[in-house]
Amino acid sequence: KNKTNHDIQLVIAGAEKPIFKHEINDKNISNDIHYLGYISDSLKWSLINDAELLLLPSFMEGFGLPIIEAFMVGTPVVASDIPVFHELFANIPQYVKPESSDDIAAGIEAVLNRSALNHYKIEDGIKLCDSYSWPDVTDEYLRLLNRIVKH
Repeated sequence: KNKTNHDIQLVIAGAEKPIFKHEINDKNISNDIHYLGYISDSLKWSLINDAELLLLPSFMEGFGLPIIEAFMVGTPVVASDIPVFHELFANIPQYVKPESSDDIAAGIEAVLNRSALNHYKIEDGIKLCDSYSWPDVTDEYLRLLNRIVKH
């Protein structure tokens, strides 16, 4: 955190999946892009905590756990403008069209250039995390399963 735009590095982390093989053929794409593949939990938390922002340009998500993880450590989020994220996270993330590299770039720039607004959004993200707990998640799953069974 607290780096200038010239010091920003893109770190891509996550399990290697065949769907992405054609996108990242060379893991040393540039000096500013680092593809780590699968990482340990401790490295994940270190990366999220030290990041200027978390970028999650997903086309479909069930919940978006990385967003909650970023909120937990006060890291701003740029996420896909998809219904599930709006439902779960309201206006806290900076939303972008995941199919548009220009929109993603603009979203990243917006987060990096508006530190005062990010402060309030980070506070909102931390408050949102307080509203989630494993017992609450379990209760929600049980309610959902009951609705499915009744139909």
